[in-house]
Amino acid sequence: MKVDQYSLSITDRLKIEDGENPQEVIFYGQPGEGAVEYARQFVGDMGKTPEARETLIKLLNEELPGIEDRRVKRCDYCRYLWRDDSLRNNRKSCCEDCRQARRKLQKRKEREREELINPKPRKRTKKDDYVYWIEYPYWSNEDSMLAEAERYEKPYGVETLDYLDTQNQIYGEGNGKRRTSENGYGF
Repeated sequence: MKVDQYSLSITDRLKIEDGENPQEVIFYGQPGEGAVEYARQFVGDMGKTPEARETLIKLLNEELPGIEDRRVKRCDYCRYLWRDDSLRNNRKSCCEDCRQARRKLQKRKEREREELINPKPRKRTKKDDYVYWIEYPYWSNEDSMLAEAERYEKPYGVETLDYLDTQNQIYGEGNGKRRTSENGYGF
């Protein structure tokens, strides 16, 4: 499984470097606001120092004190730790953005599952009556054949056919506009 190293968290990169199975690695997304606020409690004003890096690794591995609190959870979407401050402690995601993204994924999975269970029947078209995959292709329905042919070859009306017949009698067959002598108008 090829994974972009920049989309992984620090601990995931370290786990892969240590040779762990990629199926056992938790793939993190971008942290939500709640996860950032929770991590800021431990990192504080350390900035991008090695101590801050070590603290974040311990936080992601759940090795810091205070993580045993029942209000500290993993966000269902971004997979980072965060502290649930709701009254009933029943939130699943760390912020509104993660909640909306999780709902979007959930709806997409439901639509895919529904499509697998009850697929929409494909609308039948006139081209379905054309059997083209054998040596001598044919149309299984004459009406479909005529309807398909009318898209490319429009039939003439009676007036147009009469006009063309009259012109052929006057000028003869072909594209030339010379009157023929055999029809009585010869010059």
